[in-house]
Amino acid sequence: MNSPAYDIASMLAADTELGLVLGTNLFRNREPTSPDNVVTIFDYMGHNSLTLDKKTYSYSNVQICVRNR
Repeated sequence: MNSPAYDIASMLAADTELGLVLGTNLFRNREPTSPDNVVTIFDYMGHNSLTLDKKTYSYSNVQICVRNR
């Protein structure tokens, strides 16, 4: 199972209209000092859960940071 940041970054990179390229202006869990215009997706610690009809659903959190001049 991939981390949520990995999966979301892959989906964003697949949408060519956004112009995001992994390792160029789209990063996961580490924001580089350059270039100036980047999107970084961080896995956010902790899991939330929801119980509904005696079933427990867990979901992860991410944080998306955009740095743009």
